[in-house]
Amino acid sequence: MITERRSYPRNEVIINVDIQVLGGRVYEGCARNVSMGGISVDLYGEAPPGGEAKAEIKFIIWTGDERIYRDLLGKIIRSSAGSVALLFDDEPGKTKKTIKEVMYYQQFERRKKPRPQN
Repeated sequence: MITERRSYPRNEVIINVDIQVLGGRVYEGCARNVSMGGISVDLYGEAPPGGEAKAEIKFIIWTGDERIYRDLLGKIIRSSAGSVALLFDDEPGKTKKTIKEVMYYQQFERRKKPRPQN
């Protein structure tokens, strides 16, 4: 029997994100699930370094009229070919506010699939 270790329920999403390893490069991807504790992202290209690297997660949200951007800090807890998982490592109030806003706009998404790779 597998015991669930997550503290927060996951929400299935399709949201474009950029992950910038602090002091390093930016990786593009699409979030497939998010919770108040963290995020799982399918990447367009190579995986960023693991080992609990600090990163900034930029949500790129289409509201139906315009793109808005929201940022949170996190740390990479798992990195493999094609995906990465991060724990949010920002101020709890900011994290809660940002995730609630992201989920609100997720309801209005018109896009059925992530942005194409460049």
